[in-house]
Amino acid sequence: MNGMKLREYLHKEIGISNTNHDRLKKIEESNDKELLNSVLSGEISLKSAFRMVDNVGDEAEVKSRLKYEIKKVVENSKEVLSFHDVIAIIDEIYKR
Repeated sequence: MNGMKLREYLHKEIGISNTNHDRLKKIEESNDKELLNSVLSGEISLKSAFRMVDNVGDEAEVKSRLKYEIKKVVENSKEVLSFHDVIAIIDEIYKR
């Protein structure tokens, strides 16, 4: 292992950094299954999800980050979801 700690060696072998491992662990411990699934599916970046769970930044920064992530997901889905599909999702969430 050339002087590496076991944890560092294992993280290198499975391709995840110590930092990302800690972030993923924090998200798992939050018991927010939807957020965890969004990270695992690639809908939300690990860093953004961690910052949501950890509430890093002031309220304006957190709100701005959430808006950015939502916009990115909608943009990445526009070939599959119609405008009306997106509005239906929003209506469902806000129970209009």
